[in-house]
Amino acid sequence: MKKLTIIKKAHHRNGVKGNGFAVVLFKDKDNPQYTFVATLFEEIGNCSILAIEELVALNIEFGCGNSWRSESFEKELREQLNEYFK
Repeated sequence: MKKLTIIKKAHHRNGVKGNGFAVVLFKDKDNPQYTFVATLFEEIGNCSILAIEELVALNIEFGCGNSWRSESFEKELREQLNEYFK
């Protein structure tokens, strides 16, 4: 059962020869008050998650309201972004 709803997704890379990565906006049924942005690089375990509402409030601090366990989201995100990680 999906707990994440993808709003928008895209593929990027760092510079001309840089590593490709996916960026995705999504909602989580367990945290409906937030819209999240995630970046996922090809190698599993290279994932970051931030809440947009906290970013707008200038909160980028670890452990202070904008810290999210990427392993709670990464597997399902990768499944929904499989066209980027073949």
